[in-house]
Amino acid sequence: MLRTRLLGVGLVAAGLLHLLGADRLLDLGETMYGVVLDVDFDPGRTAAWRVRGVGLLFVAAGAHLAYHGRVVPRDEAGRREDG
Repeated sequence: MLRTRLLGVGLVAAGLLHLLGADRLLDLGETMYGVVLDVDFDPGRTAAWRVRGVGLLFVAAGAHLAYHGRVVPRDEAGRREDG
């Protein structure tokens, strides 16, 4: 369960990076495409919003894992809460 909680914290951190640094991540992607693949990368007008959307999903999933410690929460007796 500790590894799952740490994964959750990592997802929250990655999500915050995507939310707060979307433009820099796109700049890095553009640079790496040019260096590694030798192709042009044009992210388009809405790419930063899509990166932030992914970041929001990362934060939500990470917060769930960090809080519950597993994908499906369990009650005090160890039974799944969904049924």
